[in-house]
Amino acid sequence: MIMKYTEVLDGFLFILMQLLGSACGFGIAYGFVRYDNASNFCVTAVKIKPWWKSIFLELYTTGAWVFAMCASWNAANETLLETISLRIGIVVTACSLAGGPYTGASMNPFRSLWPAIAASYWDYIYIYMCVPLVTACLLACAWRWLYLQGKDENAGAAGGGE
Repeated sequence: MIMKYTEVLDGFLFILMQLLGSACGFGIAYGFVRYDNASNFCVTAVKIKPWWKSIFLELYTTGAWVFAMCASWNAANETLLETISLRIGIVVTACSLAGGPYTGASMNPFRSLWPAIAASYWDYIYIYMCVPLVTACLLACAWRWLYLQGKDENAGAAGGGE
């Protein structure tokens, strides 16, 4: 919605589908993989000391894929569309490997929501719910206003054109 590739209604439907899809994914994983005494099954937990470093790690990992998505959708990369999935997959994998051992590398608020609800585990949940949303919004705006210079992407070449 911020990048103006999606209508507002479609954007909210996408968010709703993310919410429902994450609920289904967690439900399936919980039903098939759960073992006895799995009180914190799939819960994203801060494992880095001091805890506030996890805010920066979540900001970095979320920011990396937000910038990767913005760059992939850019009109300058129009001829490279067949590799978008691979490029985004590599970025998400790298972020998961870098942040996973320390914060779980959530990068998606809904990924952390359902395990927290099921386990009633609320320690530092605000990191996983707020940081990715704020980061995605701020970096999409930053891309739009710094890289595209506030103009429509289709107005010209890479960098916003004339």
